[in-house]
Amino acid sequence: MNERFLVLKAKNGNQEALEELIKLNYQSIYKYFVRTCGNSATALDLTQDTFIKLVQALPNYQPYKDFCAYLYTIAYHVGIDYLKKKKEILLENEYPFEMQAAPTHEKDENYYRMRKVLYKIPEKQRECLILYYYQGLNYRQISTILSIPISTAKTRVRTGLQRCRDLWEETK
Repeated sequence: MNERFLVLKAKNGNQEALEELIKLNYQSIYKYFVRTCGNSATALDLTQDTFIKLVQALPNYQPYKDFCAYLYTIAYHVGIDYLKKKKEILLENEYPFEMQAAPTHEKDENYYRMRKVLYKIPEKQRECLILYYYQGLNYRQISTILSIPISTAKTRVRTGLQRCRDLWEETK
């Protein structure tokens, strides 16, 4: 079933359409939070909060707008609210991830190395990179989610990527 059709049905109170809409988008929002906060338990909580807020906001959704950008905007603000409440300023660690075990494989090493690199770049660039490369959103959607011009989204992705490349080389 078409996502736009599901959104319209859910907006009109159809519970099955709402459940299907959540199923379609749950995994991508969860992965977004895992990538932005680095903790799967927190990511689950934030994902739940996002969908609760979606249900509350759905009556105000304008059907001509991009639903994906609308949902990620809600997720982005849920994440910002969480950080404000927790005031998680990373003073002790260079990045917010805990490595449960030493990497056993080159792929694991590169994965953890990339996570470290991502958390060394400025937050605004990191957010744009995560949305663009990991979540697969386009510049227009990113500009909508972050309330920035499209050109700013492009610049943040480009400069963030360059900074990641530089840091990647430094961490060899």
